[in-house]
Amino acid sequence: MEALKQYYQPQGLEWDCDRCHTEHDCQHKVFLTKAPPVLVLHLNSSKRYKLFAVCCHNGNMYSGHYTALCRTGEQWYHFNDTQVSPIALEDVLHRPAAHIIFYEALE
Repeated sequence: MEALKQYYQPQGLEWDCDRCHTEHDCQHKVFLTKAPPVLVLHLNSSKRYKLFAVCCHNGNMYSGHYTALCRTGEQWYHFNDTQVSPIALEDVLHRPAAHIIFYEALE
């Protein structure tokens, strides 16, 4: 969440105008006005992130069922109500029902 808050904060930058050949102090701000068909986030390039959980939804917007795929150490698990079973990373990465993904910043 902190990474998203930082992503949407205005960022100061210096811009050298090609037209007037003067350097300007500007702000770069990102707005999300509607849900895009493809969402790409450019995270802080000085940090590395690792996937640690996926929330999956099967159904439609009126009804359905949520499950979770979570990593503990290097082992992934599928949580489905009271059932917990190991799952291969390959299956996590190709899950069509992925609804929300969670990344953690690495030191």
